[in-house]
Amino acid sequence: MALPLQSKAVDGHSPLLRRSARAARTALQLLFVLLPLTLPALSEEQGHRADRRVHFYTFSDTIPHPGICSLAEATAEFGSRLRVIGLSKRPGYILIHSHSPTLKFLAFQEVLEYEISVGRIASDDLVIFADGHDVLVQRPLADIVAAYERWPGSPYLISGERNCWPWPHSDSSQGSWDLGGVHENQTWVINRWMRIGPKDFCRMIVGNGPYKYPNIGLSMGPASRFVEVLKRVNQLVLEEDVNDQGAMWLVIFRHALELNIEVDQHAEVFLSMLEYEPGELEREPCEEDWFSGQLDSSKMPDGSPAAVPPRNRLTSSLPGLLHFNGPSHEDGVWPTCYHAMTKQFRKVGQGHAFVDVDHNIA
Repeated sequence: MALPLQSKAVDGHSPLLRRSARAARTALQLLFVLLPLTLPALSEEQGHRADRRVHFYTFSDTIPHPGICSLAEATAEFGSRLRVIGLSKRPGYILIHSHSPTLKFLAFQEVLEYEISVGRIASDDLVIFADGHDVLVQRPLADIVAAYERWPGSPYLISGERNCWPWPHSDSSQGSWDLGGVHENQTWVINRWMRIGPKDFCRMIVGNGPYKYPNIGLSMGPASRFVEVLKRVNQLVLEEDVNDQGAMWLVIFRHALELNIEVDQHAEVFLSMLEYEPGELEREPCEEDWFSGQLDSSKMPDGSPAAVPPRNRLTSSLPGLLHFNGPSHEDGVWPTCYHAMTKQFRKVGQGHAFVDVDHNIA
């Protein structure tokens, strides 16, 4: 005799099984309706919180310095507060092996790990890290974030440049600033089956844009990913005979896929002014009409139109940060651009200040 809950199967399935399947589907549909109400808002394309914050850091062991002041003023008008690391340090370098890396990445890892641990920064908040004395910001942070988010998966994005450094060059296409025979008797293991020498680095970079060589003066990414990259770089600086820029190259070659590292080869976010040639920008840096462009979508935090710098003719991009690295900091262009920025970002009552992270004062 059949049990009461059993009935004749139809198409090989009992009514009880069909009812169970319908109940499961209903529960699953209800879950998909309720789940978004219980989680932070996520970007459909990127998989991160749509309201994640942006934190702007730099390193400087010297104050006062005009570059820090200009960077702080523009950052304030663009709706953030520059956080400066290193003002408790003696100016200079640390001596390790035969090279002298700066303290900036070692200090920044310590600060970033602490600020995540105490909850001041969420692990998926965006972090921008810039050199303190030769970087100028020229576009609203919202525009910089929008350009960054064109890369899928929230990468660690590092600036690109046209000069291969610190490795010796083997071709004129690798730039004009060549350190020559540095590291000439050394080799490095990239993985279990590849060992490369110093002249291999410049040749191995796959270029899809004019700024293909990585430069550590500007970078951006989620805080947690930033920490992982800094750990790898700093470990190499402390354990192998290579400076912080060279260590970043090794981290890219060894861990780019694992850590989702991208080089901004088209200057979408960062533009290195080293090797700049006249005519590569719509207007020459940084003449009176530098901020004369128009872009309806570019707004200041108060909703007013943002002044727009010239577009890069090589890539059609509008980079938000300029880096006057190497010799480009030593000619007349950086002072001209410095004065253009300080003239542009002098809004009264804006609160032009920065945070001294080392001493915890603003």
